[in-house]
Amino acid sequence: MSGEVEIGLPSPRTRHANFVAYLQYFIDGLAPPPATIEGFRKILIEHMGTSGMLMDDLRKFVRAETRRLNLERSAAREQFWRLAREVGYEQADTIWRAAGECRKINEVTKSLWDSLITPVYPRNEN
Repeated sequence: MSGEVEIGLPSPRTRHANFVAYLQYFIDGLAPPPATIEGFRKILIEHMGTSGMLMDDLRKFVRAETRRLNLERSAAREQFWRLAREVGYEQADTIWRAAGECRKINEVTKSLWDSLITPVYPRNEN
């Protein structure tokens, strides 16, 4: 049986943890909505400032879209990193970090909000 693959057993390629996700990416393309992709591209194409200003605008856009689409950090990082690479943006790692920072900001805001609405002094239940 050397060199033969038994029927019914997964091949080493399909056993890789991310195989299906990468296959889906190559078949279907990027997961963000077309409006998100177009907004990212528009910032890159129409930007007239310095590279630092461009990076700031892209980071703001990525964080806003991550919130709007209610994406989890890992999914947002992966999607926007791929988008940055596909459109040729050299600082794709910065975009990856910006997508991850968004959820942290939401968690901090939620904990601050919870502390504001939680009474500081216990109620007197008499």
